Amino acid sequence: MHEILARPLSFLRFPGHKSVNLPKADLGLVVQQDDPEWRNALSVVAGVYLITDTSSGQLYVGSATGASGIWQRWCTYARSGRPPCWPEGQPCPNDCAAQHYRRTVYNEAPLHGAWTGWRLAGVRLVSPHRDWIAPHLLDRWLWRHGRMFSDQ
Repeated sequence: MHEILARPLSFLRFPGHKSVNLPKADLGLVVQQDDPEWRNALSVVAGVYLITDTSSGQLYVGSATGASGIWQRWCTYARSGRPPCWPEGQPCPNDCAAQHYRRTVYNEAPLHGAWTGWRLAGVRLVSPHRDWIAPHLLDRWLWRHGRMFSDQ
């Protein structure tokens, strides 16, 4: 052995505020190591951040305005496992975040008016009873329907 480092080898350099995207395990390591590069960069900024629970798809939009900024909030999250106001064993209290997740991850959008209860899920039109039809099948059905009833 030649030498022992004075501090643990940092596994990940701070990528810049606009490029932070960490799995919880990596966040835990950054906090556990008390990495000065990360701590210094995140302690001086207040801001809004998004936490995604990849097991349930729940999203949490948080904000940090305290003296130690985002670093303090993320340390709390890394140690407890949950964002500050997301109660244990309950869905995310932010319904807008849950809807955004369904729209962006599943490409799912609810329909309104006479179509209430129906939704678009990817390319499929889905009924309130979870029956669905793909666009090419709907197109054929509408074409046949138009041909059958065009004389009336």
